[in-house]
Amino acid sequence: MICLVAPVEMAIVDRVEDESARVELASMELVDFHIGRLPVGVKEGEVLCYCASNRWVRPTGLRRCPESMDQVFTEERRTLWSW
Repeated sequence: MICLVAPVEMAIVDRVEDESARVELASMELVDFHIGRLPVGVKEGEVLCYCASNRWVRPTGLRRCPESMDQVFTEERRTLWSW
């Protein structure tokens, strides 16, 4: 994933339903996305990435994170979830 001037942020898929998915952004905000805005075959608990921007509050789409990206932060976040 290439974000030219914006940092890469991580998000976690909280819930996937018929045509939508609820995703927790790095800001801890829960956002609903149409399933077409997410990678094919996305599952609950999966880590995705997006480019942070000052121009918009919420990302327009998410992608799978590069394998080389350190995802330690997500383990901390997952402990905050209440199942």
